Amino acid sequence: MKTYTVHTTCPDCGTQQEQTHTAQGMEQRYGSGDKATATCPQCIKEYEYEMRTACLEWDEACQMQTSRRG
Repeated sequence: MKTYTVHTTCPDCGTQQEQTHTAQGMEQRYGSGDKATATCPQCIKEYEYEMRTACLEWDEACQMQTSRRG
């Protein structure tokens, strides 16, 4: 089963997070949007990040699905 790993870094305190999801989990949590939000476990601030930098594989998969739908 294919998995996708999302890497983020809090812009305020620098805490890094890494989460791994299946394709179904990614679709449920992130959909095909360009941006997503996370809450830092260290400073508890919410921040926005771009999926193309957080998980390039998922961003590419979404682009392929969109181009197929035309």
